Amino acid sequence: MDQGVRSGTSASHCHNSQHRAILIRHRLKFNRNLGGPGQISDNFKATISQSFLPKHRPLQQNVCAPPPQISSATRLLPSSTAPIVVVRKKNGDVRVWIDFATGLNDCLELNRHLLPRIDDIFAALEGSTVFSQIDFRDAYLQIALDEESKELVGINTYRGLFQYQRLPFGVKSAPSIFQKLWMNSPPDSTV
Repeated sequence: MDQGVRSGTSASHCHNSQHRAILIRHRLKFNRNLGGPGQISDNFKATISQSFLPKHRPLQQNVCAPPPQISSATRLLPSSTAPIVVVRKKNGDVRVWIDFATGLNDCLELNRHLLPRIDDIFAALEGSTVFSQIDFRDAYLQIALDEESKELVGINTYRGLFQYQRLPFGVKSAPSIFQKLWMNSPPDSTV
């Protein structure tokens, strides 16, 4: 497939050609070559309703790497706020979470966007014959943060203090922000 874009082969050749054209036209949003998330053109601005001080937790000894969703596309810079939490998975691997519940989430003004009702989704799909599946891997990390918001989403690791450049998982408004951007973008837009 050209330009690093791949698509499935279960649809007819006509549909595959159309699908391939859409993927190529929007290839920067998928960012396969960098191995990280794409980039949505809007920036998110976090608004806090009160001042906060993060609650600190003891250092986790078994953490030896930054959270897995951090890549070169989500550059970290010195900052401060939320601690990381380490959870051991059943297979013995370590999962690292950022705990924004220690202060930031309580102070953020909730960005509300209604999710579509399942009845509305099925009504919109009625009569459709071709379906597609999109995996929004690292979905929130596609949304850049404005400069003031970057200062709010810092993490405290054993390697130092860092801040996200894009919207991380764990921020309470992240699902509604992404849903709003996705639902309000025209089908052929450059979201």
